[in-house]
Amino acid sequence: AFSPNGDGKNDLFRPLIFGRVKQFQFTIYNRWGEVIFHTNDLQRSWNGNVKGLIQQTGVFVWTCTYQIEGDALKKEKGTVTIIR
Repeated sequence: AFSPNGDGKNDLFRPLIFGRVKQFQFTIYNRWGEVIFHTNDLQRSWNGNVKGLIQQTGVFVWTCTYQIEGDALKKEKGTVTIIR
C-alpha cells in the first residue's frame, strides 16, 4: 500500500530492481483493466493520480517485466492499495 497525500512519506509507488537493468516495463491497471499508468523509465513512479485526478482509496493491479544483465526476462504482478 501507499499513501499519496503529499506529506513526503510513501507518496509514490514503483518497483525496486537492483542490478544493471537491460529491459523494463511497469504498468498499472484500474479495476476495469484499463491502463492508468505505464512507463519504461526505471526512475519514474506512480503518484496515485490518473489524468490529473486524485484516485480514492482502492486496489490497483500492476505488472512489471524486466531483465537484469545476465538473467532471463522476468514478469511479476501484484496489487497495490491506495490509502487516503
